[in-house]
Amino acid sequence: MEEFNLCPANCKFMKSNNKLWTFEYPNGKRAQLDYVLVRRKWINSIKECRPYSSFSSVGSDHRIVTADVKLSFRVSKKSPPDPMKSIDWKKVYSNKNLSSQYAVSVFNRFQELSPSLHLESDNIDTVYNTLIVANEEVALSTLPKKEKSRKNPISADAGVSSAREKLRGMASLYHSNPSRPNKVKLAACKRALDDAYSDAEVAFVNGKIDEFLSSHQQPTFCCMENFE
Repeated sequence: MEEFNLCPANCKFMKSNNKLWTFEYPNGKRAQLDYVLVRRKWINSIKECRPYSSFSSVGSDHRIVTADVKLSFRVSKKSPPDPMKSIDWKKVYSNKNLSSQYAVSVFNRFQELSPSLHLESDNIDTVYNTLIVANEEVALSTLPKKEKSRKNPISADAGVSSAREKLRGMASLYHSNPSRPNKVKLAACKRALDDAYSDAEVAFVNGKIDEFLSSHQQPTFCCMENFE
């Protein structure tokens, strides 16, 4: 149960001994041997757990153990984000000077935190924790952070923005005067916005293809002739 994070539902409720036992030995002694195991995250969903006598029905020396379950789905609390994930490690890796300075700064900070600490078999956890602290302090104070995600370039396209504004104006006009000509114009504005999105997507993909081709050299293939 400890290994798989399980809980015995039988032990959650306080009951008398005659409502806890699940097995009867031939000599008449009774014990609690049968359990309903539940993952720890669902233990509060167990509202009742109790054994029933089954000797008269199936002739077993065990009692049937049942549990009443009422599921309650809630959004789990989000753990605070790891500040180390905000660092742009790709930029650190690509910049050799920055990587060297970072390594030297971590070493110096580690020496400051533990000037007389030597690595031995009995203090390896202390050394490791000190290294982690030194690494986080230097990284958060000196290394560059990741840039914030930009807006969708397709939504920010000039054609899409213009079509969206026309649709908003036409929708406002239609709501104030819901006539059939205005309804037709509103439908036309919706189609124009869909077409603008399609054109922007095509232009975005073509731009990415051109950017990829310009940043990578075309491979050169060598033909080999077979000689007999």
